Amino acid sequence: ELTGILATIEDLKYQLQSQKTKRFALYKHTLPWPVSGRVKAGFNLKGKPPVRGLAIGAADGSTVQSIFWGKVVHNDTLRGFGHVVIIYHGYNYYSLYAYLSDTFVRNGQEVEKNEPLGTVGYFPKLNGPGLYFELRFHQKPINPETWLTALR
Repeated sequence: ELTGILATIEDLKYQLQSQKTKRFALYKHTLPWPVSGRVKAGFNLKGKPPVRGLAIGAADGSTVQSIFWGKVVHNDTLRGFGHVVIIYHGYNYYSLYAYLSDTFVRNGQEVEKNEPLGTVGYFPKLNGPGLYFELRFHQKPINPETWLTALR
């Protein structure tokens, strides 16, 4: 019971913080994962070719969710990434969700944290279902794993 109570207290603290401000930079290490699955390729700008995000293997048809409040600025195909949703979170932060088979949002739409964006589609490099996920700050890729919670 105590564990449950402590978890509720932490959740309430998180909600209180989010009501005070929705500044993306304040949420490092606490953002939820966009989909349940396993990281198959991690962020590596020095790789050949460089990996600017995460390749996450997931069950076919898994729901992809927004990691933070924001506005949909792209919901269309993007060469080399299949169907892509990009969300602007303010203060020059963006999240990108690629290889979606279906989307539930439209351009210009405001989204909530954890709001379903679409479903996982076929990810060619994984030879199966998965999500390619990127975070960007001032249009430059940043390592998503340093922003997402350790828990999946």
